Amino acid sequence: MENNRSNLAGKKVVVGMTGRMDSAMAAFLLKKQGMDVIGLSIVTTNDAIVDKKELLPLCHIQDLEKVRELCERIGAPFYATNAKPQFESEVIDRIVCNKLLGKANSSCFDCAQLRMWILFDKMQTLKADYIATGHYAKVHQNLVSKEFFIHSNNDENSDQSFLLAGTHPSIIEKLILPLGDLNKKEVAKYAKHFSLPAAPSMEQKGFCFRTKESSTSILKSRVPKSLIRPGPVENLDSGNTQGEHEGVVFHYLTEKELDFKSSAHVDKNLEIVGYNYSKAAVYIGHGKHLSFKGAQLSRMALSAGLDKTAPINCFVKFKYSNMFVKADLFFKNNDSAFLQFSEKIYPLIPEEVLVIYDSDSSNSKVIGWGLVGARGDFKLVNRVERFERAEENESTEAQKPDYFKF
Repeated sequence: MENNRSNLAGKKVVVGMTGRMDSAMAAFLLKKQGMDVIGLSIVTTNDAIVDKKELLPLCHIQDLEKVRELCERIGAPFYATNAKPQFESEVIDRIVCNKLLGKANSSCFDCAQLRMWILFDKMQTLKADYIATGHYAKVHQNLVSKEFFIHSNNDENSDQSFLLAGTHPSIIEKLILPLGDLNKKEVAKYAKHFSLPAAPSMEQKGFCFRTKESSTSILKSRVPKSLIRPGPVENLDSGNTQGEHEGVVFHYLTEKELDFKSSAHVDKNLEIVGYNYSKAAVYIGHGKHLSFKGAQLSRMALSAGLDKTAPINCFVKFKYSNMFVKADLFFKNNDSAFLQFSEKIYPLIPEEVLVIYDSDSSNSKVIGWGLVGARGDFKLVNRVERFERAEENESTEAQKPDYFKF
């Protein structure tokens, strides 16, 4: 359990329940601590949103009755809430927009924020004291500022602090994460030991609806045919045209195993690396076209009290990797900044969510997040250098004897 809360016995907590072992163990542990646990399932989708059940989102609840039985086993009342309209507008609509614009898919990040707000709202409605989830991350309080922050899990392969980075401070203050000091293997062992009737945890492989197969059904039902334009597939490395695609919207950056209309065999080492909307063209090439050592960040949300008067050393995570990447963060105006990585990052995609941490330890604090803008190998420019030189020249001229002056 996390170490920043005390005297939880008798407090009321609303736990987000999916029917899987992670949320089940979170509810079970809180009940064992003497808390008054309420199970809440947030229903966001139905089976018809995808063509195959295995393509459903990781948070999809397949059987509410089983979740109710699980809550009964734990000794907690059970509620379910219909969040399909909010999910449609705040997650699915953004997926469609990003697909049309060739931007990154941040569905799980958006979904996590939506669910946190719903839990927070239900906490108030049910007059509870806290909310809780089965995420593998921690909440700690700064003893000086009294503010609460998200921290990473001890196990990098289990860590889900990335998904919670966008959680509003008012929600973090009421958030309990019982699995913060556990990993998935330990939770699976405990769930079996206590005979919790829960489904196994699902392995996260990129964000939901990211692949062509998982998003096609959504796109075909929501994108007008007038916005689906076929066009050429151009190889940036060879300069050749390699077939024709049926619409940019049905593809995604980093897509491999390519097969296009009227095309010869496409090298398996090639992937989609860009688009040209005026030409309705899809660009393919090697991964170097998506590898960069620098990126601008926009729409940043940063921790309160963070000193933005000077650059800072930080560590970054993005959804394709569990590893921390060292970087230097240079603050700019209007909630924007520039990141210079210690090594080239692959892949960096426009509108990708990057989460910023204060260290690369097992208890790293989330200090902010932002969306990727311009990418490249940037050079820092001293904008006052020419003025400094002018002042030096004036000083030198003033110190010269009269016979050196012209």
